[in-house]
Amino acid sequence: GGGGSIARWSDGHTYINGVSSLTGTQIVLFSSNAVAIGTNTPPTTKFHVEGTSKFTGDATFNGTVTALALNVDTIAKLGDFTVATLPSASAYTGYECNTTDSSVTTFGSTVAGGGSSNVKVRSNGTNWTVTGI
Repeated sequence: GGGGSIARWSDGHTYINGVSSLTGTQIVLFSSNAVAIGTNTPPTTKFHVEGTSKFTGDATFNGTVTALALNVDTIAKLGDFTVATLPSASAYTGYECNTTDSSVTTFGSTVAGGGSSNVKVRSNGTNWTVTGI
């Protein structure tokens, strides 16, 4: 996009305003390499969005994305794992993903590898259980 302006302020922050894909939105790059959109308050995470924002096009986030509310108004794709590469169920209670090698397809059953079925799973804090085919 073009048409934006970049300024380094005496407080050490870089302000990027008027970027065409975020017209009228303030983007702040802090000296800690954290980014904030819509606020000039230093975030406690590497990326923070204040208020309502809409991302269009492709966006990639590595790490944890936490949202009070997340509205997806298009098709969403969950990550694919083999059963052997699923992270600990106790560390990911309530999370969902897909498995590509399940031998189990029964709703509510604990997922098991060694098969060829693609199933959606959810962590109940103890096990990853099948929630969809």
